Amino acid sequence: QQAASLERAVSLQTQRGVNEYVVYVVAVDSVTGGRSKAETKVFELTEFTPDGDSCSEQETSFQNAVQSKANEEADFERLAATGDSKAIFDSVKAANGLGNADPPPCNLDNSNGGVRRSLLAEDDFFEKKSLEGLEALLETLQSGRVADAQGALTSIQSTYESKNPTLEQAQVLAKVVNQALEILADSGASEVGTSTIRAALRNAGQAAEKLKDCEDTASKCDDDQGTFQRAMRLMETLQEARTIMRRDAPSGSTFVAVSTRIGQAVSRNTLAAASIANVEFDVAVMGREDTMRAAAMITTPSMFRSWCESNSVCSTRDRLTLYLTSVRDAEIYTDATASLPSEQQLGHFSEAEEAPKVVSGVFEAQLDFKDEDARLCNVNTECKMRLTIPMNSNLESGKSAACIRLAPQEEEGAFSANVAVSDADVNSEGTHAICEVARLGRYVVMSYSPPPHSPPPPSPPGN
Repeated sequence: QQAASLERAVSLQTQRGVNEYVVYVVAVDSVTGGRSKAETKVFELTEFTPDGDSCSEQETSFQNAVQSKANEEADFERLAATGDSKAIFDSVKAANGLGNADPPPCNLDNSNGGVRRSLLAEDDFFEKKSLEGLEALLETLQSGRVADAQGALTSIQSTYESKNPTLEQAQVLAKVVNQALEILADSGASEVGTSTIRAALRNAGQAAEKLKDCEDTASKCDDDQGTFQRAMRLMETLQEARTIMRRDAPSGSTFVAVSTRIGQAVSRNTLAAASIANVEFDVAVMGREDTMRAAAMITTPSMFRSWCESNSVCSTRDRLTLYLTSVRDAEIYTDATASLPSEQQLGHFSEAEEAPKVVSGVFEAQLDFKDEDARLCNVNTECKMRLTIPMNSNLESGKSAACIRLAPQEEEGAFSANVAVSDADVNSEGTHAICEVARLGRYVVMSYSPPPHSPPPPSPPGN
């Protein structure tokens, strides 16, 4: 018996002549623990015995057989001509499964001590096959159909779970995720499922991280893969994902989709509840093995309620929706920033050994009815929100933290970076910066070295 999640592909092998598997699928309510009726499906496997008198020969035999099967099951050029989207989705899954297959055990005496390695792990054949599959998926999305968008996202749900895309794959993967989520967001589709959104966020993050290599190999990247264009597309992708999540988010609780690259949380509450809610969720952090808690909370609840009740847009809403997003790799945005704050703006000690640096991912807070550059309230009512942002490593002794707001400037084709909090509080463990801000948007934490404290002047004689 083997357990499998919806995100994970599991290899099945014939064992002791038994080649039949029964797969059970049960849906479990994450809140109540309730279980659905089990659905079952029987799979019959065809046993394969590789040829060869050595482990190396058997591995080659196995690889040739798997590649032949992949060409048979995933002939994307032929499938594209048929216009059969479902067949393309099934073929992408089949190619992914075959590409992740492990050679059968080899117990020959001349097997070099039985050491085995999968020849498919670094095989150009399956890199090309995966790229062909992504290009076929992108073509299916031209239909604009919800079923095709869901099928495209589902078919690549586990493709890059245990490996990263190549640069060529990343260029297409980013477009597939973006266009599929755009279709779902614009169509009003609901009940897409957090498993699908979580995998889409991971794929989008993996693609964005890999596409940073375009700066070193520009000739291998499309014209639309510049740093600012990539960051803007990721922003669009995240906005589409949270729009979809909002439709399924229950009132009064935090609805989350967290992956190893990007995490999102959606919180829908009444005005009274939204003004005092501490919205928390666990996110992946660069350089940390475990997830860490990130949070946002309005710290001026009375002011916020009064402003909302007098605002023509806010006052008409029976529920307010707060969106939180954490992108673990800040360079996706900072590489597209015109310039980070100077040492003088930060109050950095010019003779310090280490220059100021970004020490967090990008943490974003947005309200559903606010525009891109909005204050939490307005220029006459300075409401505040406390953002708790995890840092990539514990803040070093003698260092200070600053909260930097990144805002896209489309005319300039870059982000602007402004100091929102020059000397932010840091928790006692040195793991989180506490940013008290008046504007919604995207924030990073920078560490810097403040000037050393001057000794107090000596006391006058006789005192």
